Amino acid sequence: MRQWKITQGCVFCGKRNETRDHLFFSCPYTYTVWTNLADKLFGRFITPDWNNTVRSLLQMTHSQIDNILLRMLFQTALHALWRERNSRRYGGARVSVEAMT
Repeated sequence: MRQWKITQGCVFCGKRNETRDHLFFSCPYTYTVWTNLADKLFGRFITPDWNNTVRSLLQMTHSQIDNILLRMLFQTALHALWRERNSRRYGGARVSVEAMT
């Protein structure tokens, strides 16, 4: 979209320039959903930074089952947030943070 000179704002918080890093998880809405879901597994390592989150998921710093759960949770959260983003962008109903969590 940027190559076509089209700027898209964040449908969750209204920030002017939506990026991958903002959408997952710098946006207050998406970061709140992420922390609600992943806080107990990530603990003090949870962060709104995309690169740090992915790096943490790729490192085997947790038990094997926790690593599997974190990766599954990450994929599920991305999918659900992307669907909510598209629903809002195209006029669908807005889902609260609590309902999304």
